[in-house]
Amino acid sequence: SRFKKGGFHMAYNTNIPIIPVGCIGAFEFKPKNRWTLSPRTITLNFGEPIASDAYQKLGVDGILKKTEEEIKRLTNGKFEDE
Repeated sequence: SRFKKGGFHMAYNTNIPIIPVGCIGAFEFKPKNRWTLSPRTITLNFGEPIASDAYQKLGVDGILKKTEEEIKRLTNGKFEDE
């Protein structure tokens, strides 16, 4: 998995909803291999919150997977660092 579990454990233990956010265009703005910025449009797509009442059923791994799938959908099938 691309995500670490720490934040998902925190959400699970505190019953705070997770709001998936997909970011498109940030890599073109500032690629990892360059120090310079290249002005571009960056689009943020916000998904529906993942309600905390689903946490018990999903568990931490299920929450992580659901969040990953939603972010993949919000970024048109890819993550920014691919």
